[in-house]
Amino acid sequence: MAYTFAIDTRWVESSVPGAGTKTYIDSLVKALLDLDRHNRYHLWGGKVPVNAPNMHVDSFGGTYRRAWQLVWKTIGWPTVDLIGPRPDLWHFTNYVAPPTAKPFVVTIHDLGFVHHPEFTEPKNLEFLRKWVPDTLDRARLVIAVSEATKEALIEEYKVPLDKIEVVHEAADDIFSRELPEDDVGRVKEKYGIEGDYFLAVGTLEPRKNLKTLLMALAGLRKEVQEQLVVVGGQGWLFDETQELLAKLGLESRVIFTDYVPKAELPALYQGAQCFVFPSHYEGFGIPVLEAMASGTPVISSNTSSLPEIGGGAALYFDPNDSKGLKHALTRLLQDENLRTRLAEAGRRQAAKFSWAKTAQHTLGVYERALQIERRKHARR
Repeated sequence: MAYTFAIDTRWVESSVPGAGTKTYIDSLVKALLDLDRHNRYHLWGGKVPVNAPNMHVDSFGGTYRRAWQLVWKTIGWPTVDLIGPRPDLWHFTNYVAPPTAKPFVVTIHDLGFVHHPEFTEPKNLEFLRKWVPDTLDRARLVIAVSEATKEALIEEYKVPLDKIEVVHEAADDIFSRELPEDDVGRVKEKYGIEGDYFLAVGTLEPRKNLKTLLMALAGLRKEVQEQLVVVGGQGWLFDETQELLAKLGLESRVIFTDYVPKAELPALYQGAQCFVFPSHYEGFGIPVLEAMASGTPVISSNTSSLPEIGGGAALYFDPNDSKGLKHALTRLLQDENLRTRLAEAGRRQAAKFSWAKTAQHTLGVYERALQIERRKHARR
């Protein structure tokens, strides 16, 4: 028997290009449609660069979309079934589900808005606090992208253990393909990178904690010549980052590339001395695996899901300790054997994750949710 699944893709258009939610939706949809040609899939909201005979795009945009979303945010009615597809099962991919009479699963990426409300825009904080508990209560099953997120859901919202499925994300296969030096050189030249550099990747917002990295770099300015290359779109409160950069006198040492096309990212990873991920809080942390798949040594903060994802293949530091990060950078630069060991261990660690596994597990979640729905109707 074939089922119809509807996947909420609204967020591929509203996310900052290259941001984690967009990467999750794009990669999951592609992997699901590579895996499953039996069931039917409706992509509801934004377009995903995928084509398959069992896929249908239900666009939902413009003023029409904004009006409906405003009504859902304020009064939680009427149901999405009036305007969207009517599948056997919905998959809402980003925390909150609009009202629907159909069964659904929801993906929760992290609970940063609970643990670090200071890093969440006030308007989003109010929205998430209001509607995430409601969504968790209505969902047939909840997808958590890490064990850390699962534990947070149980602790903060008392979500039953058997209602949560941990489904890990992954790095795209393009990051594991070694590039010729000339290809790396051309990308570096495009962004004005000369010589050795450290790399950071992520939307430029307070949660990503570029502050600690800049302070560590300032403490190393007399000891190392490496530049810092920061890849990511400007997010909330980016002005504060620019002010700190000027205060530390690092304008000439830091290159902000803004959004970088995905095809160029592997070259930037592979050309870097190391990858630094100082984030305060992550539900998963895909850039850590992208760097590891690229054979680039990783230095990561030791919070939330990051030790779970990076395993023993990274150096870790407290994200509030710029001296600790400075020590880790110095240690890595001075020890060639350590760099080699981390690069090799990182490749092995990244190989444990794949979007094909993510899709297979997600499809299993859909099937389990439908079983729960059938049992529910059988009892009536």
